[in-house]
Parts: sequence; C-alpha cells; structure tokens
Amino acid sequence: MMETLVSKAQVAAMISYSKSQIDRWESEGKFPKRFRPFGSVRVVWVRSEVQKWIDDRIAERSSTD
Repeated sequence: MMETLVSKAQVAAMISYSKSQIDRWESEGKFPKRFRPFGSVRVVWVRSEVQKWIDDRIAERSSTD
C-alpha cells in the first residue's frame, strides 16, 4: 500500500488547528511525528497517521460521553 504524504498546511486544514499548535503537540509527543523525505528541507506527515490521530480523538470523546 502506498502512503499519502501531507504538508503542514494540509495537516492544519485536516484538524482545524494552527501550525504552531501542531508543533506544540508534536513536541509533547501528542501528535504524529513529521519527517523530511529524502533529506528534504520540507517536512511532511503520513496522512493515515494523522487520520488515526483524529479517529482516536473521536473515540476518546465517545467513550467519555
């Protein structure tokens, strides 16, 4: 299976939070890790990891209701 990579702007749009909030969560270990493909300056995330993070937040909400 081929994974889709997403930019920081795309991640921010997916979760409706700011890029700086993503940085905070990531540094606290609360968000999937970014990486630099092929030594690039640009950073990306694996879309399925971000989607799993979203799904986990929804599941947490559902389990506390």
